[in-house]
Amino acid sequence: MKHFMRRLPVVLVVLLALTLAAPAFAQADNPLCAGLSDADCQLLLGTTTAMAGVTSLTAPAWAIDLNINDGTGEYVLQASGSGGFQFAPNASEFLIHLVIDQVSVVSPTLTQSFAAEIILTPNMGYVNYNGEWYGEEITEEDLAEMGLGDLGSMFGGGMASPSDAAELAGIDLTGIVTTTRGADEQVGGQPTAVFTTDINLAQFFTALLTSPMVGEALGLGGDELGLGEMTPEDIQMMGMFFTPLLGNTTLTVGQWIGISDQKPYKFSLNIALNLDLSMIDPGISAVTGNISFMSEFGAFNQPLSVTFPQSYRPIEELEAQLEALDIGF
Repeated sequence: MKHFMRRLPVVLVVLLALTLAAPAFAQADNPLCAGLSDADCQLLLGTTTAMAGVTSLTAPAWAIDLNINDGTGEYVLQASGSGGFQFAPNASEFLIHLVIDQVSVVSPTLTQSFAAEIILTPNMGYVNYNGEWYGEEITEEDLAEMGLGDLGSMFGGGMASPSDAAELAGIDLTGIVTTTRGADEQVGGQPTAVFTTDINLAQFFTALLTSPMVGEALGLGGDELGLGEMTPEDIQMMGMFFTPLLGNTTLTVGQWIGISDQKPYKFSLNIALNLDLSMIDPGISAVTGNISFMSEFGAFNQPLSVTFPQSYRPIEELEAQLEALDIGF
C-alpha cells in the first residue's frame, strides 16, 4: 500500500480513537476530573459504557486546520469532509469510508488543493482522485503502518483508559488537567453537555519524565535512543527543559456528550503552538501557530452504505500524479 493511502486516513482514525477514549479521562476522585462536579464526572464516565456496544458510526462533518510559522515562512493545511466507520466487535472486519471535500496546502513554495474519497477494508483500499478510482490490496504490514493493525483494542472495548495508564506508569496528573462544563448545546438534533479540558503540556511532560516507569525505561534504554546512560539527574534536566519550551503552548479538548444517551456527538482538539527554541539556539525564531481538529458523530450502530468501485487503476499511477504535483505525500 502506497504512501498516499497510508497517511490520509490516519489522522481521522486516531482522533476517532481519542474521541472514544476521552471520556475515560473523567473519573470521580481522580485528578483528571479536577474542576467537575460528581454528577458531571458520572456523565462523562457513562460515555464509556454507552459506547461499549457501538460497532458503527458516522462523522457527518469533520475539519482540520493547521497554521504554522517557523520564522522563515507560513505553512497552512486545511481539510474538511465526512466519514463513516463500521467494525466487527473483535475488529476482524471493518469498513472505513472517508470523504475529503477539499484539502488546501499552502507554503512559501507550494500551493495545491484537491478532493478525494477513500474506502478501506481489511483486504482492499480504494482512492477516488479527480473522478478516477485507484486501488490496491492491503497487507497486514500496510494496516500496521496506517495505525489500523490493532482495531480490536481500539474499538472492541479493550483500550485502557488514560487514567489507568497514568496510574500504571506512576504519573501524577494533579494540577495538569482541568475540565469544566459549559452551556449545553444542540448537535445533530441532540441536546449535549459541553465539556472543555485544558492540559498543561509542560507539566505533563515533566510528570511523564519523572515517573518511575518512564525514568527506568530511559535509564535502561538511553544508549538505544542515542542518549547514553541516563542518570536521574539527566532525566530531571530533560524535564526542566520542557517548561520554557512548552510554557506558552496550550492544549484544549472539547467534548459534546448526549444528555439522554451519554454518547459523544462532537469532539474537538485545539493546540495553540508557541515553542520557545532560544534554549537550543538563540538565533532560532519561535515556532508559532494553531492546530485544530473538529468532528461531529452520529448514526450509532446504523450500517454504512458504501458503493465500491467496479473497476480501478493501480495505485502507483496515483502516486506518480501526486509526485508530479509535489504535494508531499
